[in-house]
Amino acid sequence: TDLKLLLPCTPKGVINLLKFYGQEVEGKNIVVVGRSLIVGKPLAMLLTNLNATVTLAHSRTRNLQEFTK
Repeated sequence: TDLKLLLPCTPKGVINLLKFYGQEVEGKNIVVVGRSLIVGKPLAMLLTNLNATVTLAHSRTRNLQEFTK
């Protein structure tokens, strides 16, 4: 059977944009800044499911600039 998932619209939109512009995420290191239940965590999971290596950073991440440069 075909399993349909309900996803928050912003993370789904980010994935759709990446696909539309032909941006391959598999094998890439990606930093998601923000760990909200509506955007950050779902986006991190979607990217992980696409075989990206994801770092989830947030307001208490030390040396954030080291992850995002």
